[in-house]
Amino acid sequence: MKYLTPLAAAAMAAMTFNTAHAGGLYGEIGYSDLDLKVAGSRTSSESMVRNVVGYELHPQLSVEGMLGMGTGGGAPKINQMMGVFVKPKILGLGNDFEITGRIGYARTKVTKADGTTDRAGSFAYGIGASYRVHPNVTLTLDEMRYRKKDGVTVQGLTAGVGISF
Repeated sequence: MKYLTPLAAAAMAAMTFNTAHAGGLYGEIGYSDLDLKVAGSRTSSESMVRNVVGYELHPQLSVEGMLGMGTGGGAPKINQMMGVFVKPKILGLGNDFEITGRIGYARTKVTKADGTTDRAGSFAYGIGASYRVHPNVTLTLDEMRYRKKDGVTVQGLTAGVGISF
């Protein structure tokens, strides 16, 4: 498992370089407002900057890699998050607005209130929407549950901007 982070980063880089000229590549940067619940402590509100690199395999289906970095201090806090997702388009309303799902796997690193670090991966899922404001630029909003495992729950809302290449 200690090789998962470098392996996921290498896979994301390879996907970017291999598909850069295929026309279906996109990126997204977003700000996440997350709820972090650690068993035995109160729910804390955390923030994260989330980066997504994706490739549209079909007009109804994309694959994505995600890397998020927590911006909060103190404990409990979210340090980092990595994930791999499948993103189906659930409903397209015209050419500019669509509702999407996101299903996959996310690995989180959390610092608990007692100062210990917890790393674990789990099933992740969510629903979102995007609105195209320019042929290559979209505004996005999604609600995700990234983790519910080992007494730790991470979930929240992300607003972002996407760019198609």
